[in-house]
Amino acid sequence: LGFGKTMVPEFAASWVSCNYANGCSMNPYNRLLTTGGSSGGSGSAVASYIAPVAFTEDTGGSTRHPAYQNHNFGYDPSRNRYPNAGNPGMSYTNDQVGINARSMEDVLTFDKAYLDIPEIYEAVSAKTPEAKDIKIGVPRYPFVEYYAHEGGENSFDFPVYPKRQLVSANIEKKYREVIETLERVGVGVVSEEWSERNGRNAVADLLEFRTVNGKRLPKLIPMHSFTGQMAEFILTYLNASVALSDIAADIYAAGEGHNPLGFFDASRSTDESQLRYMIGEHTREMVEVWNSYFDEHGVDLILTPGQFCDAITYTCQANSTCTIRRGEGFEGESIEYTDA
Repeated sequence: LGFGKTMVPEFAASWVSCNYANGCSMNPYNRLLTTGGSSGGSGSAVASYIAPVAFTEDTGGSTRHPAYQNHNFGYDPSRNRYPNAGNPGMSYTNDQVGINARSMEDVLTFDKAYLDIPEIYEAVSAKTPEAKDIKIGVPRYPFVEYYAHEGGENSFDFPVYPKRQLVSANIEKKYREVIETLERVGVGVVSEEWSERNGRNAVADLLEFRTVNGKRLPKLIPMHSFTGQMAEFILTYLNASVALSDIAADIYAAGEGHNPLGFFDASRSTDESQLRYMIGEHTREMVEVWNSYFDEHGVDLILTPGQFCDAITYTCQANSTCTIRRGEGFEGESIEYTDA
């Protein structure tokens, strides 16, 4: 068996896989497209047939996004399904190892062999339900449309309701086509949203309206430990005499898609009490809110678009012009497909 290393952006802190040492990983389908990030090198290697499967590292989309950009299948399992040792991580809660492969069959074959669990796969296969016995939820918020609420935490400057951010017209069209296909083969599709808590969508209430130490709990609170974990990686794996301030001074931004330094700021703008709350009570409530959708609507899984914009080009991410719709009044618009 042949093994190799693939590239990531600086400390895996970007959706664009470029760095000073190796330049940019190339997309085999179109050199103008990025390979995604942060595991864009893995996604490119699989799509280029260099390898049938590649490990990825995910904090907030670094398995899913390279799969999306490179026409792969991404598997982002629960934390510690695969050994996390050697993965420096950006947080203590969100980081886990996943994989990219060219087919779902390859994903399952690797998972079964790597974990040596053929008996579990056999037992599950014997219970595979028919399409008519499957129910899939398709809530729009926060996966198809997203908006902040007046008075809520909005450090990313999302549109405030009734204004919204929506997936691109192309992705909306394809998403609808997938739903219609599922319905034609007999799958039950549930078009319901999360129930309300405190007068608003339960997910929005959880994400925007928790207060710790007199401040709204920021969405980047899991990254509070990022710079500390980075320093530990530099010491343990690189044994390098490099200060974090030197690294920060050497990092550049390129539009909305590439700004690793933004994650450094999360360590400075959050506090330890917020982190402890997030790891304890907030995580417990996140699980409760997530599971509530399955319990209330009896669904087996939730179907979402892979990302909000069309395939990302180096130009659109650098100029912050990728095709996300922001504003209001989208319900009656005509959606036409264009190549992207």
